[in-house]
Amino acid sequence: FIFILFLVFLIFSNHDLILTFFMATLTFNVAILTIFSIGILILYQSAIKLTMLSGTFGILAYKKGKALEFYLQGISGIFPATIAHMFNKRAQKGVLYFTKGEAKDVTEWLEDQFFNQKGYTSFFVGTSLMLGLFGTFTGLLVAIDEMGAIILSFGGDDIDISEVMTSFSGPLSGMSIGFASSLFGVASAVILNVMQYILSRNQAAFMHDVEDWLKGKIIESQSSDILEDVKEANLGMAAPIA
Repeated sequence: FIFILFLVFLIFSNHDLILTFFMATLTFNVAILTIFSIGILILYQSAIKLTMLSGTFGILAYKKGKALEFYLQGISGIFPATIAHMFNKRAQKGVLYFTKGEAKDVTEWLEDQFFNQKGYTSFFVGTSLMLGLFGTFTGLLVAIDEMGAIILSFGGDDIDISEVMTSFSGPLSGMSIGFASSLFGVASAVILNVMQYILSRNQAAFMHDVEDWLKGKIIESQSSDILEDVKEANLGMAAPIA
């Protein structure tokens, strides 16, 4: 949120300059802005999903008995079918527990969710950079072509230097404005990368918390004796709270 406020401040404080460069290469800058907007939406969608997952696992860590079963029935659509079935089956027994394989399935599913999002962000970062470079090279080619035409238009030995400089002022200013595409492309890539870094740190912290929680719920087998010990241990933890 602080990063977004800083960006808004930069845009408003340099509004006229940014608008001039944006309008100079409108075709490419509109494409860059579109890619940037889609990337921002995906990042915010991932942030909302991370918040939902954090709340879900936070609640799972404390609910017991019928409350746990009722809660899992309401959120079964969040998880894949295999994990949702496992959670609901365990909730019917009034307590959550996992074998090592099941805990691994949960962490791998979460990691896959985050990995796919990072792949989308990398695509939009690369596309923004490529569009910026493409716009710049297109502007350079046009400017060089105009400079060649100007050079060929001069003939004879009587050449006015001031006229030459005046003629070249147009292509040279066009070349400088042509770099606006790269400016917007690099700026979009930097913003997306910074926001991805912030999101990745929060995802890593969430994964660490989930792994710690799962370690405390792992059992060696699902034999009846072990399950009874798990139930008794959880009832003993819940009694002081009541």
